[in-house]
Amino acid sequence: ATALELRDRGYDLALMSRSDACEKAAAEVEGLGIRGSVTEAQDLSRL
Repeated sequence: ATALELRDRGYDLALMSRSDACEKAAAEVEGLGIRGSVTEAQDLSRL
């Protein structure tokens, strides 16, 4: 719900998760979905 609200307010969204669920959620809000962890520097650099 938060991502939808932010999208509706004009924000560009990037979602990150260790599961592939973030890719599906990102598609629903027309955002970028990256599989990874915020605790991993390599994953954050891809973001």
